[in-house]
Amino acid sequence: MKNESWYSVKAMELSGEISIYGEIGAFGITAKNFIDDLKLLGSQENITVHINSPGGEVFDGHAIYNALKNHPAKVTMFIDGAAFSIASVIAMAGDHVAMSQNAMIMIHDPWTYTAGNADNHRKSAEMLDKTKQGIITAYTKKTGMSTQEVSRLMSDETWFTADEALDAGMVDEITGALEIAAHFDLSNFKNAPEGLTDRSQMMTTKAVDKNEVLNIEKQRRSEIRMAFEPFKAHDGIQMLLDTCLDDFSITSSQASAKLLAKLGEGAEPLAGNVSMGNDEPSLNNFKAAATDALLIRNGINVENPNPAARDLQRMSVVNMAETLLKKHGMNTGSLNASEIIKNAFTHSTSDFPGLLANVAGKALMQGYDNEPGTHRIWTREVEVNDFKTQTRNQISEAPELDTVLENGEYESGTFGESSEQYQITTFGKMFSISRQALINDDLNAFTRLPGAFGASASRKEADVVYGVLTDNANMSDGAALFHATHNNLESAAALGITSLGSARKAMRTQTGLKGLAILNIVPRYLIVPAALETTAEQLLSSLVDPTKNNDTPNLQFIRSLTLVVDARLDADSTTAWYLAADYGQVDTIERAYLEGNRGVSYEERMGWEVDGMEVKARLDFAAKAIDWRGLIKNPGA
Repeated sequence: MKNESWYSVKAMELSGEISIYGEIGAFGITAKNFIDDLKLLGSQENITVHINSPGGEVFDGHAIYNALKNHPAKVTMFIDGAAFSIASVIAMAGDHVAMSQNAMIMIHDPWTYTAGNADNHRKSAEMLDKTKQGIITAYTKKTGMSTQEVSRLMSDETWFTADEALDAGMVDEITGALEIAAHFDLSNFKNAPEGLTDRSQMMTTKAVDKNEVLNIEKQRRSEIRMAFEPFKAHDGIQMLLDTCLDDFSITSSQASAKLLAKLGEGAEPLAGNVSMGNDEPSLNNFKAAATDALLIRNGINVENPNPAARDLQRMSVVNMAETLLKKHGMNTGSLNASEIIKNAFTHSTSDFPGLLANVAGKALMQGYDNEPGTHRIWTREVEVNDFKTQTRNQISEAPELDTVLENGEYESGTFGESSEQYQITTFGKMFSISRQALINDDLNAFTRLPGAFGASASRKEADVVYGVLTDNANMSDGAALFHATHNNLESAAALGITSLGSARKAMRTQTGLKGLAILNIVPRYLIVPAALETTAEQLLSSLVDPTKNNDTPNLQFIRSLTLVVDARLDADSTTAWYLAADYGQVDTIERAYLEGNRGVSYEERMGWEVDGMEVKARLDFAAKAIDWRGLIKNPGA
């Protein structure tokens, strides 16, 4: 039986009681532990389950739901405080569900993090769709609602009070209000009711001692995990780790001694001292966990966080610096916070500066990725090897095939060529993480501030890309990007079906470099300033021609365009609009990054002008129109 005070199982003569107070999954209550403990209850006639959980990992939740649903006992659920996300699915397993008057239920679509190529993301999306169907089944079986209605409620992230849950059929009974000691991070939920966090904090006031015990326990578990992490692949180590974690009486030092004994089974003694937890793998594991903990504390999503990260979230930056110093054998007992930070920076290792730089770098990159970047939708991304002039060559269409008579000779054909050139430019800024910010545990210094610089780098990219459209610089043939000789500058006309049709014709009838073949290029993107956004949306979304007072169908060509809106264009013109082809069909504008440095990158150094660390945010970037044939401009009217 697990010994965590937020999860307990009690077996009585004819009934059993389970309390699920905490996260579902690796950071709280795993399906394996739950099902093992459920088996310990045997064949009781009744099982009571108390829930106060923010949710967690979907597959653990599904397994717990199925275990309860398939159990022969009568299962009575009590929602004492929170049944959010997958915890609400577990609640649906009850034969009878009671809910405290002041409790809440929340349902939403499952979500995950994915890294990789397009296929990886598609597979993740398919997995989420299948997962949602399984969740919908649990709700529909309990409530009798239709699949469509439940799907809509999940997509909207719906929160239910006790009365609303009763009306929806999610619960069978409302009980009196309870004072629950629980405080959950609701930052990942988009529609959390106002005041809910304040209420959760107020509810903790009568359970301070319990929370202190929980914090001590989390610290114990974190220290044990970090000691075991480098050796988990060894036979029997995982089982020993589970035993040490589950036994509340085993301290971290006792767990390390057990680990040492286990590793030493069958081995000859070695001379010298053995120091558990201060070896390089343990040190690296602590730095990785601390990095993730600092990011999570400031609301930054971390994909696959280190298992010990949650346990370090309450550790201040000063405490992290002190831990690193101790791991290198330094006695910190007589040092104050200022001296700890100073020593962490000046110590012979780079562990502490590297930790802060890693946090700042990840925040910088996330700020870059999260900044809306319409320029990435319709332009091609490439990497170049260096800062030298880059040349992009284009080969013309092949000459027309000639008729070859019997015994006739084949004549040679020639190709034409053109090229465009550009160079990578470096953009950058420097910011500092001060000693005062570190002592004050000011996360803004190394999460939000770098995030803001990352967003600034993304905006700089967009400035450069849209500048290509508005600057209308000359191409290699001496004519401007949009020019009558390029057949891509339309007569001024307001955005509408007629003017779009004319622009489409101009793009379709573009010819190759030698003017021998019609390229038949198809427009894919409609690019407009913010002033034309509403007009463009009406054109693209309407099933009928919005310019006529009848049911004339809108053109499929127009409804299939992808709308791109960017307010940078308004500074140049509030009436001009553009069509762009898919860059997979013909080159349009190319976004180039220095090889291995896509997006914003960073470097750090110990500050001399400032007490702390200086971080340099850098963007190596260029944008250039490669071919005019896939771009059309209309100045508008």
